[in-house]
Amino acid sequence: MRVAAPLALFAAFLAGCGDVSLPAPSTTGGAATSTPTATGQPLPLPPAKMVPGEPWIAFEGVTKAGIGIRLIRPDGADEHDLAPDVPLRDQGWHVHPDWSHDGNRLAFGADTDPTGRDVWIANADGSGVERVFDCTAPCGEADDPAWSPDGKAIAFASYDLKGKAGTNGRLRVVDLATRSVVTLVSETRAGDFIRSPRWSPDGASLVFEVQHNATADPIGTLTSSTITIVNVHTKALRALPTPATATYPDWGPKGDLILFSTSPWTASTTRAANLATINADGTGLHLLTHLTNKQTRATQPRWLPDGSGIIFTAVDGPGYGQPSIATVKADGTGMASPIVTGNTFGTHSRMRPTR
Repeated sequence: MRVAAPLALFAAFLAGCGDVSLPAPSTTGGAATSTPTATGQPLPLPPAKMVPGEPWIAFEGVTKAGIGIRLIRPDGADEHDLAPDVPLRDQGWHVHPDWSHDGNRLAFGADTDPTGRDVWIANADGSGVERVFDCTAPCGEADDPAWSPDGKAIAFASYDLKGKAGTNGRLRVVDLATRSVVTLVSETRAGDFIRSPRWSPDGASLVFEVQHNATADPIGTLTSSTITIVNVHTKALRALPTPATATYPDWGPKGDLILFSTSPWTASTTRAANLATINADGTGLHLLTHLTNKQTRATQPRWLPDGSGIIFTAVDGPGYGQPSIATVKADGTGMASPIVTGNTFGTHSRMRPTR
């Protein structure tokens, strides 16, 4: 591995939660940095100004504290931490960013409590940091936040923890004005955990993944997964006929297509992972990319806000390998880095809505 210490750190984190090559990640954290000088040291830059309507990419990357939410412009400038002042427990991280639909705020998970993970929000410039759901015992984790289309609520996944066993995997929604929480789905089987909820554009439904683990360990061996839709008003459930290893669903901005990756990203994964879509009614399963074993794996996909393409994590090498931010067109062609200065080390990338 070219960057042994950061990659080892990143692999440890992941154990808890043409090919594209990986550049050395930034490990400066905090202040924004520019292209390294001849000495290899990045030049310091003043704090970035977040102008409404400007394109930015939010992603998980390496910071001084470990793993955090980073922001970078598509031209490669002004890379910086979103919210370095959010308190973290020892060896904690900020994870899974999601933009509000107006592009003005971000939601994310943060390891702030001694044992749990909470849901936080912040303005795009890092101000206005606020915890919106406190995962207190028996809650073991609240994560994967997703802004509702009207910006009034956030859906998230949670589970309870008893010792090392996770139970009661739930899909929940918190009202941002009242902080009242509604549970839409509750899994009763030990080893079933809800991940990656995403809203339909009309706010009437959520698509999410149910991970079926071999044991009740939240980071245990994954045996299969199910992509499911729930009606927010009736709580009616409908499983989609996706492959048994389908993961990371996302609802398209036009409301007709569900995007997903065909294979999970784990420490032992060597098989191909591709991007695919299925109609929201369960018809029209379609493979977008055709990557084979030993090629770049495509995982953690999210639609670009206008639906013209997909931003995702491209992984080179077996297991956790070397992850970088990549994009393809909506038809799966034209794999490239969305950052003009080259590939950027990172995962769970999200393009800022600019409308």
